[in-house]
Amino acid sequence: FWIVLGLVFVYYGVVLGILVSLFGLINILAGSYPWFNKNSDIIKNLLGGLAILWLLTEYWRPLDLDRSVSSNFIFVAVSTLSLLLIFYVFQRYYVRLLNLALKNKLLFLILPALILTAGFYSFKSMGKEFMPSLDEGAFLLMPTTMPHAGVQENKKTLKLLDIAVANIPEIDVVVGKAGRVESALDPAPLSMFENIIQYLPEYVEDENGDKIRFKVNENGEFILKDENKTITDNQKIDANRLIPDEDGDFFRQWREEIKSPDDIWSKIVEATKLPGVTSAPKLQPIETRLIMLQTGMRSPMGIKIKGLDLNDIEELGMEFEKALKEVSGIKSETVFADRIIGKPYLLLEIDRKKAALYGLKINDIQETIMVSLGGKAVSTTVEGRERYSIRIRYPRELRTSPDDLKKVIIKTPAGEQILLGDVVNVKYERGPQVIKGENTFLVGYVLFDKEKEEAEVNIVQKAQKHLKDKIKRGEIIIPNGVSYSFTGTYENQIRSEKRLMIVLPLSLIIIFL
Repeated sequence: FWIVLGLVFVYYGVVLGILVSLFGLINILAGSYPWFNKNSDIIKNLLGGLAILWLLTEYWRPLDLDRSVSSNFIFVAVSTLSLLLIFYVFQRYYVRLLNLALKNKLLFLILPALILTAGFYSFKSMGKEFMPSLDEGAFLLMPTTMPHAGVQENKKTLKLLDIAVANIPEIDVVVGKAGRVESALDPAPLSMFENIIQYLPEYVEDENGDKIRFKVNENGEFILKDENKTITDNQKIDANRLIPDEDGDFFRQWREEIKSPDDIWSKIVEATKLPGVTSAPKLQPIETRLIMLQTGMRSPMGIKIKGLDLNDIEELGMEFEKALKEVSGIKSETVFADRIIGKPYLLLEIDRKKAALYGLKINDIQETIMVSLGGKAVSTTVEGRERYSIRIRYPRELRTSPDDLKKVIIKTPAGEQILLGDVVNVKYERGPQVIKGENTFLVGYVLFDKEKEEAEVNIVQKAQKHLKDKIKRGEIIIPNGVSYSFTGTYENQIRSEKRLMIVLPLSLIIIFL
């Protein structure tokens, strides 16, 4: 019966079928040979253990999929048998250990006391972080350009960023955006980019996220459909060209030097080092939205500088940027202070005395500037249920430079025609590209990110101490009316610790009372 059942189970799984068939064979041999009859239970347990080890190896693969099945099997077998051996020894000598502990109570209590003390000091030295980042399978690259960059330059830079990222073999799709949508809730300037990058999974997967095996030849090379060709893995390929095979191997799509998503991000950072483009911290789309909702910044950690003067805020931010690059554990390439002042503005100053000489009113000059540059709605066209304003203004070629603006014609009350440059001074002036406020104060940001092995709370504490030391020594001077504070996702950990300091003692009191 067991042998027939095993042959049936071969259809559903070779290992399961062989195991059931062997159980049946052992039962047959136990009826004919005394030795098998005496040791049949031990043999079945061994077979069952080997089958479990094989299944653990097949589905767990602790040494990763690029290692052979035999290497993974040896690792699983050694780990499992070592653990079982410890349990066996403890169970075998439990009575002796208990008697020894009862005879030497003080000596026995020293051992857990030492373990508890070592654990306490180890816990104090551990880094603090509220929650590690989850793997979303995508990155969000958010660099910026300098404030003086124009629209055409930003569009060109955005294309270059997309091209540079798309040329990385592990990247599947990259889509870039500059500026913001028509919404007051999105304050992003045109100089800030958002490149959503979706990278390939390490191994080819189906629509359910399960890894797929493909047919290989005796050399371990993958066989292609309808072609007398074979290829090796560690490259990007259309999975439809491969032949699915349950007894085959998994096809790895990442190059050999790429071991984790962090390595892909490093390649992205290298590829996007363009002139005039700032660096960006490692972010993921969903994670970034949560961070921006919580802190208003595009970085997991940063400093908010509040004050009444934008120049003071920018100067202090630049000092903090230099100081934070000296802190160990902070990625120096991710430290960036907002360049608030630097956007070129075209300033049109009306010369009131000259305007009075021609008999012009200020309102007349302003209306001429408004119509010629911005346009004015003079009528509305109706097309079915749709309404469109008809606006008139100078053609683009007559208003592209300050010299062209000076040639705009104004009609005086006396009927004369004069140039706009006769009554208006046209000049450039540096100003803010965006004005951010919080709690009635102007605010600027200094962004930074940590190294992979560091914890958020520890890094912020290091940075706080470093800045305080520099301020105390007089290397950094805080202007009057300016304050700063650290902010970021680390605040979740601080809040949870404060709450647990109240909740845990109350819970223990309630339990033991």
